[in-house]
Amino acid sequence: MRQTLKPAAKAEGLDFPGFGPHSLRRANVTWRPEVGGSSIEASKIADHANRKITEEYTIVQLKRQDELTCRIQGRRAKAAKPSQKGF
Repeated sequence: MRQTLKPAAKAEGLDFPGFGPHSLRRANVTWRPEVGGSSIEASKIADHANRKITEEYTIVQLKRQDELTCRIQGRRAKAAKPSQKGF
């Protein structure tokens, strides 16, 4: 697979150091929860023996961390506003 993948990636300008089947596998496991999948699904897809392995394998991207922080800040701001009920 690597013998086919690397030349194809180079031809498309998509090759980088460390690119290969393993980087595609890691990307799949990392992105699955970002598009609505669960950690259980990611673990099953990767065929990991347990979710702990999947957790160590997964990279939480900075963009995703920022998105989650903004959501939390939005909820905190909403909770801090006084209720307008009854007025």
